[in-house]
Amino acid sequence: MADDCPPLGYPDGWNQLAYVNNVVTSMIDWLGAKIVASGSDTFNAFVNEVVTIAMQSSSTAGVNIQTLSNHPGGGFLERNSTVVREYNGGNLGYWPGTSADMLGGSGANVSTGIYNYQLSNGVIRNAVFTLLHELLHAYDINVLGITPLPGGNEARENEINSQITALMNNPAVKNKFESILQKYPARGLIIAGQGVTE
Repeated sequence: MADDCPPLGYPDGWNQLAYVNNVVTSMIDWLGAKIVASGSDTFNAFVNEVVTIAMQSSSTAGVNIQTLSNHPGGGFLERNSTVVREYNGGNLGYWPGTSADMLGGSGANVSTGIYNYQLSNGVIRNAVFTLLHELLHAYDINVLGITPLPGGNEARENEINSQITALMNNPAVKNKFESILQKYPARGLIIAGQGVTE
């Protein structure tokens, strides 16, 4: 049995399904790490592919996402992990965001979807850019221990956007990200303050 033990042991106890809260059909830890996608099969595959490709880059954003993926998570109900939840329509919670776990964990809760997002200044961010952006906020929470400011921090937002732009333009991964955008087309456009315009 010792040969089958994972490198970190069993931090959540003997239950080998605790990492997905025993819901093995809808919460799959695709990476064997602590970024857990929680949505449709399509969304979970999208998250898995974006994270896997980002980790192939030696850019700052790629290294930070790899660090986040390898960061010890788990805990009761994955409260110490980064859980990426899918937005899939409706008038509530349509804008992507990341927040610290407020139920006793040290993890981050990310909410996003496979949509294009138009910011108040007219700039449109695609689904890959948006997911990477929110994962870097999760990095701030999980790895650096920084609680996000209500309304955001403009300097950090600009820094994250620059890091993601560099990552997505990195020759080692640029074509792969473009392939993901074709494989998972946006389900619509979400405009800041207005919601979905599909």
